[in-house]
Order: sequence, then structure tokens, then C-alpha cells
Amino acid sequence: FRNSIIFDSVMNINRKRHGLEDEFYSSKCKYKCNDYDNSTEEIQRNLPVYKCKKELLKAIDNNQIVIVTGDTGCGKSTQIPQYLLKAGYTANGNIACTQPRRVGAISLANRVCEELDCYLGGEVGYSIRFENVTSSITKLHYLTDGVLIRELQTDPLLKAYSVIIIDEAHERTIQTDALFGILKCLTKKRSDLKLIISSATLQADDFSKYFYNAEIFKIPGRLYEVKIKFSKKSENEYIDEVVNKVLKIHKKNRHGDILVFLPGQEEIEACCNMIRKRNRYSDKSLPNLLILPAYSALVKRELSKIFIPTPKNYRKVVVATNIAETSLTIEGIVYVIDPGLVKQKVYNHMLSIDQLITSDISKAQADQRAGRAGRVGRGVCYRLFSEKKYRKMLEYSIPEIQRANLANTVLQLKSIGIRDIENFDLIDHPGRERLQEAIKELIDIAALDKTGDLTDLGKYMAAFPLDPILSKILIMSSYKNCSEELLTIVAMLCVQNLFEKPTNQMFEANRKKQELNRPQGDHITLLYIYIMWRDSDYSNHWCEDNFIRYSTLKQAQNIRNQLIEIMNRCRLKIVSCGSKIVEVQNTLSLYYFRRNAARKESGIGYRTLADNQIVHIHPSSALFERQPGWVVFHDIVITKEKYIREVTKINALFLQELVPSTFQ
Repeated sequence: FRNSIIFDSVMNINRKRHGLEDEFYSSKCKYKCNDYDNSTEEIQRNLPVYKCKKELLKAIDNNQIVIVTGDTGCGKSTQIPQYLLKAGYTANGNIACTQPRRVGAISLANRVCEELDCYLGGEVGYSIRFENVTSSITKLHYLTDGVLIRELQTDPLLKAYSVIIIDEAHERTIQTDALFGILKCLTKKRSDLKLIISSATLQADDFSKYFYNAEIFKIPGRLYEVKIKFSKKSENEYIDEVVNKVLKIHKKNRHGDILVFLPGQEEIEACCNMIRKRNRYSDKSLPNLLILPAYSALVKRELSKIFIPTPKNYRKVVVATNIAETSLTIEGIVYVIDPGLVKQKVYNHMLSIDQLITSDISKAQADQRAGRAGRVGRGVCYRLFSEKKYRKMLEYSIPEIQRANLANTVLQLKSIGIRDIENFDLIDHPGRERLQEAIKELIDIAALDKTGDLTDLGKYMAAFPLDPILSKILIMSSYKNCSEELLTIVAMLCVQNLFEKPTNQMFEANRKKQELNRPQGDHITLLYIYIMWRDSDYSNHWCEDNFIRYSTLKQAQNIRNQLIEIMNRCRLKIVSCGSKIVEVQNTLSLYYFRRNAARKESGIGYRTLADNQIVHIHPSSALFERQPGWVVFHDIVITKEKYIREVTKINALFLQELVPSTFQ
């Protein structure tokens, strides 16, 4: 973290392409890490959790399971693991602190390393999917929920750990809920294991009841008053209204940073660009606006900027997804702007896939967002929806396990020996019908046999940290003699934020992207980009010239190498199809087809085969202007329209052989 947040060493590419923040990156605004180090101990003592440290440790010592609640920023995630570390809880095992998001695991591990003055991967480390920064001396291990579930495949009793902290439990992701059930059983088998469920002040009683009436330990809060201002009506064109509100606050109030909540990356980038453009004409006597996006796919170096104290004569505007609700604590926020929207995974039963849908937040989420404005003093939350709409919101968000695809979770649970999935003790049961659908889907792709047990193919699939359909495509590509290419494509599908979109070079960036697009579609385009980068000797300059993020390709390279290791362990051959790229298309078509195929219909877009939905190719796709007759796709995102993404053209002759009745 120390290396990543010194602003004058940030990549030159940002200075060239995002001109409005140039001054902030100059040596005048350099952040001195030594100043931060000198005040670390004082900051720790001022956290609410410090005031009840002795009582908290006593509660943990006297109980096997403890529910810890406290407002975001009270020190739960950074301080409690350190207290346990210093109290000797690592004598017989390590401390695991799980996070629902990878960004949380990374940022917390970095922060604790700063506080303990140790190097990352030493005493403190983190593990996320495809990235492990730990060593044999690591005692405090931040990791995502999914990584801990995968560890159960080789360590069923989690003997490596003496304490497990499930942090951000209120987020209620599928993996968090699955871990609840697994660890509830595990505490009966391991009386020496300490389990801490850490949550914001939400649903603590429900957690306690589920975990055998466990003790609830409440960390006193210190939030200041936040004034809530509702809109007279809910805004449809909310991005424009957000920009207006930001500039109005900036003009009328000289002090305090601004936090904006938006549903996703596209909306965030659009909003940041609009603020930059319109702020050019603002009063020059006002503080400089530092406009910073924050979303999970953002590269670590860019995301780390939001944690830097705002320099003199600057105002920070952080435009974030719901990761800023609880997962990240941003100091200095006085104003919050909330349109009341979030992107959520919702399961499409016919297609057997998750769709990203923009939907209303819950009351609990709205209150969490408002609370971000009350950490440093009195704050204001501007809700771009009416009070009437707020009263109609759900009290809490629907847990992900009750609305998202369960196939991958069922496969993982089967792989760690849980056979009776339908009667597995979950805090909120998704329903037998949903579980049976997931089991049927896994039977259809041969991961389970007709009795619901893992097949040999299913065991291979469970070895890969991938969606089941991607695991199967990768495994079967070995027999289709194109696994070299599919390894690259799957690795590229696992990364986000590939293309640079500088505001002052948008035309050139779009032109370069058009040149890189392949007529076969997005999967082959991803393959082509990786091959071009490889042939340039993995050059950073090639990335800059083509407006590609070097860090994203490096991440894809690391993922690819790890997938190769898994394939080697499974004794799956890695072979290239050479120039026969049609073999890659055919393999994708074969295993995507029954679930993710669509046919062109004149005047209305595409119609999906599985459920007759009208969909459109996403504007970012290589096939957006080509519009071939038949396509397969990787996922669907729903905004004002239903868009299919990562789209590949289907070979009509191959399709006729594959499913002649459907083709006719």
C-alpha cells in the first residue's frame, strides 16, 4: 500500500490521459507516508473498538461463537484481528478474516500491514481468487469467502485456523451464507475453534439465533447527526441529477468531501466524465475537484487513491458502487448523494444464468449509505428519491442465495462432502425448488449423476475456481484440441476493465478498439488481444499504444498460469488448434448453445432460444455493428434494455449438425 499510494509515482499514462487531475499528482500534493506512520497509534486509540478492547477479548475468550456488531469505520475489520494476534490466538493456528469482496481483502491486508509495520505476505497476507499473497509465516490471513470454501476441499476441518472471523456478514452473499452453514457444523466438531461473526448493526439477533443463541457484543458507535434531504419525486435521469447536485454542493459549500453512490462501472465512468466536463466552467476560486471512481473491477493502484487524505485546496468526489456502503471506509465524507439504486444478480430460470439487474436498494442500505456522511462531523445525505418511495422499500435486501444461481455453490458443497443439499442448514433457505433446479442444471452438464452425486467430470469441474459452464468448456477443450486457446479466453473472461477510456483521447481509443475487434466475435477478440500482447514480448508500450490496461493483461496472464497448473494436476492435455480458430468457435457453440444462444430477428434484435427473451448485442461488443444471424453469449446485463455480452458468431453448418431440429 505504501508503494501504491505515493501520488507522484502513479503511472505516467494517467498524467497524459486525465488532464484535470494533473496538479494533484504533482510533488506539491505528494502524500508523506511517514506522517501517516507517526499518527497510526493515535488513530487506533481513537477508534470506538479500542474503548471496549478488554471486554471484547473477554467475550471471545469465554464463548466459542460471538456476534460482533458496530458501525462501519469503528475498527472491526482492522483492529479485532490484531487484538487476537497480540493476545496469542495464533499459538495453535492462524486467524482467518473473510471478506465478501476481493477489494475488501486486499485493502484490509494492506492497511493492517501498515499498522503493524510488516511486509505484505509476511505476518499478514491475503488470498482472493487467482491471487495468493501469503507465506509460511503468515498468521493473519484476509481472504474472500469463496477461497475459504475452496480450502475445505483439502482441509475439511480447517485445522490451519484457530480463529475464523466472518466479516461484513450483513452483506449476505451466497458464499457467506454457505460458510455460515459449514462453520455452524464445524464448531460442533472442533471445540477449540473460535468463530466471530462481524457485522454492521443489522440483523444481529438473526445471526445470534442461528448460531445457537450466541452472545452479541455491540461496539458503541460515534456517528454524528446526518440530515436527510429527499427529492420531491424520484429521478429517472439520475446521472444528470447527480452531476447537478455535486456541482451545486461544490459551489455553495467550501468544505467536506462528497460520496456518490451509483449502480455500476458504466454509470460511474459516465458520471465522472460529466462532472469533469461541466466543472471546467466553475468559479476558479473554488477548491479543485478531485474526481475518483470506486468499483470492484478498478485496478488496485487507482482504487487506493480514495483512501488518501484530501490535500489543501482540493475537494474529493468519490463516485462508487455499493462497495462504499460498508466494505470501504473513506475518511472526510460530509455529503452523500444517493439515487437509491444497485446492480444485483438475479437468476434467470430459463437460461440458467445470473442476470445483472439495476434495482432499488433496501431501507437498511439507504441508512448505511446516509451514515457515511456522519463520520467526521455533521453531514447531509441527498436522496434522489421521494420519502414515499423510501417508505415502500424493503427493510432488508433479499439475500443473494434466494435470488441468484445456486449451481456453483451446490457443486462446491458437493465437493466438500455435503450430499444432502436440500436439508443443509442455511440461515435463509432458498427453497427446495431452487436447489432442485441447480441440481438439475449440474446433471444436465454431467457434473452430477442422476442420483445427485459428483461424477468424475464434476470432480474435475470443482477443481477449477470458475463458473461450472466455463470449467466444462475448459475441460472439454482438451479433447477438442483447442485447450491452449480456451485457456486464454477463459482467463480473459475472468478479468474486467480491459480497455482504457481516456476522456481526452476517446476517438483514438475507440479507433484502436475497432482495429482489434475480430469478425468472429468477442471471445476471439480477447484471444487475439492476448496473442498480440504475447507476441510483443508482453510489452507495456504495446498496451499504451492500443489503450489496453497492462495491469489487466498481467492479471489474465497470472490466472492463465494458475489454470494451467490445475489442468496439469488433472492430467488434461494442453494443445493448440493452430490456425483452425473455427474449432474454438465450435467448442464455445457446443457448450454455450443450449443455455446461451440467440437468433437474429429483423427489426427487434435477437431472441434467446431458451426463453424467447428479446435481447440486443451490447454496444461494446465486436459484433455490435455486424449483427450475425446466430450467436452464443456469456452473460446478460439489464439496464434500459437487455444486453448480451461477450458474444460469438455461430457457424451455421456446425449448428445444423449440432441441433438439426432447432436449426430448421
